[in-house]
Amino acid sequence: YGFRRQDNVITEDMPPQPGRVAYAITKTAAEEAVRAAAARHNLSYAIIRPGMIYGPNARTWTGQAFRLARKPAGFIGNGSGAAPVIFVDDVADLCLVAAHHPAADGEIFNATPDPSPTWREYISAYARLQGHQTWFGFPVVMAKLAAYGIAPFAKRGSHARSAPELIHFITHYRTFSMDKARDLLDWQPQVTLEDGIQRCVPWLRDEGLLT
Repeated sequence: YGFRRQDNVITEDMPPQPGRVAYAITKTAAEEAVRAAAARHNLSYAIIRPGMIYGPNARTWTGQAFRLARKPAGFIGNGSGAAPVIFVDDVADLCLVAAHHPAADGEIFNATPDPSPTWREYISAYARLQGHQTWFGFPVVMAKLAAYGIAPFAKRGSHARSAPELIHFITHYRTFSMDKARDLLDWQPQVTLEDGIQRCVPWLRDEGLLT
């Protein structure tokens, strides 16, 4: 959907705006390839658009997020922007439901909590495992100035190339609507943020990150 979109509520019928990030561009191309193959060969399909998947073995949204949270670390702003994180078991469950439900044929479904937690709620949930709730917020204006200075020199297709848009994404609150999955499939995420973080604890300990 893009980092710079102004809409407060994001629905599946909104046109893709992948921007300049290779990760988003290739995801959009993959969806187009699926639809083209389905039309050419008369295949049934469903497309799932998960948010940021966390859980055991998730190196980025659990491992790196916990490293950020375990010591008082800096973040951009006050953390009130939306963090559309979803536990891995919920993503797997929606995939199974969509694979078998007749109403999923040819449809696209968001897969995030609705409403999403904020970044502060998400990072703080990991911080509580270390026994603190310290938050240090870098001024958004300073972060934007740095982003505009970095972006022109960043590698093509990298997240740094879209750093100004990424800051907009991090610091604004938006909802990735789950109405479609609820209405057509009678499905919504079941794992709360608190429960999901607790399910990550054994893996964090096995990795030596949490003692």
